Amino acid sequence: MSLFVEESLDHYKQDNSKEESVLEVIKTNKAKMIPFRFDCGKNDELIEYNRELHQELLKENISHIYEEFSGKHEWEYWENHVKDSLLFFDNL
Repeated sequence: MSLFVEESLDHYKQDNSKEESVLEVIKTNKAKMIPFRFDCGKNDELIEYNRELHQELLKENISHIYEEFSGKHEWEYWENHVKDSLLFFDNL
């Protein structure tokens, strides 16, 4: 979150919550997971994290779609690619 907000991260904490990684949550709920996809811009600050998550999902044999496109973490990218996710979930 520190990459994207100016405020103190204390505003984003929940009482009595434990911190879990996205991968650990997916692994824990693997049997209940519906198909999912995610994508990332090749110039996004989060690209390496997304690539790592994708590789770990492959290792865990968790079905998913991961794509990379030109762009970075900004509204223009989202406006161009949110339709991909909407269409994907509409077809479930």
